[in-house]
Amino acid sequence: MYRFEQVSQLYDEKSALVDLSFSVSSNEFVGIVGKSGSGKSTLLRLLNLLEAPTRGKLYLENREVVTLSAREKQQMKEKIGMVFQQFNLLHNLTVAENIALPLKLSGQKETSVVTSLLTFVGLEQKAHAYPSQLSGGEKQRVALARALVRKPELLLCDEVTSALDEEYADEVLRLLQKIHTEMDVTIFFVSHDLAAVKKTCSRILVM
Repeated sequence: MYRFEQVSQLYDEKSALVDLSFSVSSNEFVGIVGKSGSGKSTLLRLLNLLEAPTRGKLYLENREVVTLSAREKQQMKEKIGMVFQQFNLLHNLTVAENIALPLKLSGQKETSVVTSLLTFVGLEQKAHAYPSQLSGGEKQRVALARALVRKPELLLCDEVTSALDEEYADEVLRLLQKIHTEMDVTIFFVSHDLAAVKKTCSRILVM
């Protein structure tokens, strides 16, 4: 369960969020839509534990965030996967190496999970290719595989189709639906594109 209770977030006395309250059950696929400046990015920073609420209470997995120790917070961060609009791939690493990077950074050995994720996202033939050799849709599929490599419980998607043309965007949306169907993960899909959110999400929150 993920729950906001009258959460407000202030920056230099300016409100980014005001008295936001909602709850999301585990394994839901939730769309967050709103115009630029409505607080979508702030919401993601809170969910990603990059910030704590100025006011109100935020619960992740039924734990109030401000009560977590530094170690507990780090452990919870490891259960969160994040995908961005601009892919954020390392261009000097192959597709397989990009996917394996979170494992490497946490001192884990690369395992068969990288191979299985390559198959899951339909890029097994591109394992040794570099990002410059991929289409936009393929790059975003690599980014999704990388976000899933540590088997997160929460997947945050920030405008992941906004930089793609319609064909590649549809590929990514179908992949998100597949992730939701086949993996034990809660998905927050933030977008300004209401049509994309309607196409994929089981529930929509409007900011």
